[in-house]
Amino acid sequence: MGMIVSAFNQPPAILFIAAISGGFTLLYALPVFSKNRNLRALPGLKIYVIGLVVSIVTVLMPLVLYEELLERDILIEFLQRFLMVIALVIPFEIRDLKFDLIQLNTIPQKIGVARSKILGYILVSLVVSAEFLKQEILPENLVSLIGVGIITLLFLKGSQIKQGEYYASFWVEAIPVMWLFLQIGFTGVM
Repeated sequence: MGMIVSAFNQPPAILFIAAISGGFTLLYALPVFSKNRNLRALPGLKIYVIGLVVSIVTVLMPLVLYEELLERDILIEFLQRFLMVIALVIPFEIRDLKFDLIQLNTIPQKIGVARSKILGYILVSLVVSAEFLKQEILPENLVSLIGVGIITLLFLKGSQIKQGEYYASFWVEAIPVMWLFLQIGFTGVM
């Protein structure tokens, strides 16, 4: 009920972006392509759909809400978020190797666990490096990004097929929350 009431107070552009993101999410979860096929089951797409939806909701939607212009720093932020989400999904894909069908063509299935970790290290390095391409570099954002980058690298390093029950499902999923706390700690603003 609250979502419906809230929807009436949103600009049409927000509702449009929410509908697109929601559509991707439904296509990811529900079997719409055939009897048992959804976006998650399409070879090689799973990780990119997740990255795209998270980036749209966390970068583009706030832009539209605050009527900001799409400028270079925003495009860099979108790319950073997309790459970071892909890096954060790698531990899940490594864990799920024993369950995923070979037809999914996940990154660890294609290139192996060790190379997947290396890819994750490269992605995190690109995310942090891209911060220096922005026109306005805020020290508190840089420090929190470096902090979450180090945390992500450590969790990528520790990822394995046989991991503890809470390794990915709690600790890796908590990294964005840790990032929020780092950001609040350095800026004092939520």
